[in-house]
Amino acid sequence: MRGRKYDMLKLEKKDTKLTVLLNKNQLDDSTHVGKLIRNTFSVENLIQEIVENNTGIDYLMVSHAGELFKREILRQVQKGYAVNVLGLGTLYLAPGGAVKGGDNPSVTDIPGFAARFTPSAEAQEAASSVQAELVVKNDTAPLVSSIMNLNTGKSDGVLTAGKGVRLTGSRLKTGGTGSGIFFVPCDADGNAETDESKWITVPADFYPRNTNGTLEFECPAAAAETKFRIAVRTAVTSGGEARKEPVTGMSSMTVTVEA
Repeated sequence: MRGRKYDMLKLEKKDTKLTVLLNKNQLDDSTHVGKLIRNTFSVENLIQEIVENNTGIDYLMVSHAGELFKREILRQVQKGYAVNVLGLGTLYLAPGGAVKGGDNPSVTDIPGFAARFTPSAEAQEAASSVQAELVVKNDTAPLVSSIMNLNTGKSDGVLTAGKGVRLTGSRLKTGGTGSGIFFVPCDADGNAETDESKWITVPADFYPRNTNGTLEFECPAAAAETKFRIAVRTAVTSGGEARKEPVTGMSSMTVTVEA
C-alpha cells in the first residue's frame, strides 16, 4: 500500500544546468553583472529525493513532518522570535519601512513588519562550492551608436544646453516604470559615476521621438567642464511589452555640454 501511495505522488524532475546570465556593466566595460537563472526545486521534489535516498522512509510521513515544521516555525516568528531554520539560517522579523512620528514615535508609527532571512555559515559554505555550468550573455539593453547635436548638426561630442539631441542605435525606446534618459558624469579617465543620485535626468516630456532606432530630447543644463556618458533605461521590450526589470544601456562615447 505504501509503495502505491508513493508512486501516485512521484514527480518528474528536470535536469538543469547552473546557468549565469551576464549583462554588460555599463559603468565598467571590462566587466559584466551576473544573475543566476533560477530553477526552483519544490518541497515535493525535496521529499521525493529524501524518500529515494533513504530506505524505509515514507513520503507521506516526511511530508507531514515538514508541514509541522513549517507551521511551528511561522508560529514562533509571529511571536517575535528569530528562528533557526534547520541550520540553514535565521528567519526573523524587521520593520517594513522607515518609522515616522518625529521625536516621539509610538507603536502605531511602525509600518508593519516584513520577514528577513540571514543564511548560516554552513549554507554560505555550500553555496561557495558551486560551479557554473553555462554562461549566457544578455544583449537586450539599449545600444547607443551615435550622438548628434541637433543645433549644430554635428556628432563631435559637444551638445548645447536647451537644444535638441538625437541618439541613434537599437532597442532605444523607453517606457515603463523607472525608465528614462540620464547624463552620467565621468572622471578624467571616462569612468562613469556609479552613484545614480548624481546623474542628471532628462525630463520625460522632452522626447519628441522615442523609437527603437532613434531618441530625441532636449539637452539639460550641465557643468561645462564635466564629461558625460548618456544612459538609456527602459522597462519595455522592442515590441512594447513590459519587462520584469528595467535594462540600461550607456554610450561608449562621452559628451560635454555648452551653454
